[in-house]
Amino acid sequence: MNNNLLYIDGLKIISAKPNEWDIHGSVYIDNTLPEPFNVRLETGQNAIKSLAVNIKFSGRKEYDVKYTYIYKRRAKITFVGDCEPDVVTRGFVYYSY
Repeated sequence: MNNNLLYIDGLKIISAKPNEWDIHGSVYIDNTLPEPFNVRLETGQNAIKSLAVNIKFSGRKEYDVKYTYIYKRRAKITFVGDCEPDVVTRGFVYYSY
């Protein structure tokens, strides 16, 4: 699998934590899949390894995560549906410079 890092506005996206979902996984680009399914969020589960997502920052304030040079910011996270409606939720995106 050819996985690459995802960059949004020059920020290296590390992981995402959607609200109301029991998921906090890495975000990466899978070049073997077509758009818009190539941006993936790892689930940490055996049945479904990753989900297609679209991420847009919705907040401007960034929070330092315990002085680790990893920051988090509010975002709109859209789970891209395959022949189904998209599911939109809010959450945090963790990133570094």
